[in-house]
Parts: sequence; C-alpha cells; structure tokens
Amino acid sequence: MKIPKIEYDIYRKSLGQILEKLILSICDNTQIYLYIPVNINENIDVLNSSSGYYNDLCYTATTES
Repeated sequence: MKIPKIEYDIYRKSLGQILEKLILSICDNTQIYLYIPVNINENIDVLNSSSGYYNDLCYTATTES
C-alpha cells in the first residue's frame, strides 16, 4: 500500500532556545487526523484493496507491459 506511516515528536522552547520534548501520554486516547493531499496518476482501483481489482476474478485490467 502507498500509505505513509506518520510518527512525530513535539517540542517546546524552554529557557530561551533550549528545546524540551513534551510527554504526549496525556493524549493517548485522543484521535489525530492528518490529511495529506496526493496526486493519483493510476487506476484508483489498484489503490483500494476492497475493489474488484483484488477481489473479482473477472476484473479487466490493461497495462503497458
């Protein structure tokens, strides 16, 4: 699948320019949604594992090779 896995750390400035990593365990039960725009230049069925491309034996597909 062409889905990015996103991990992050969050820091804050303390005592001038010193960065301090924040403890995010307080947010453990909070859902965070990230929306990443993408340009799709291929058959969208190929990107969906629930589509007929993967689940229909009679699905018609063409390729340059």
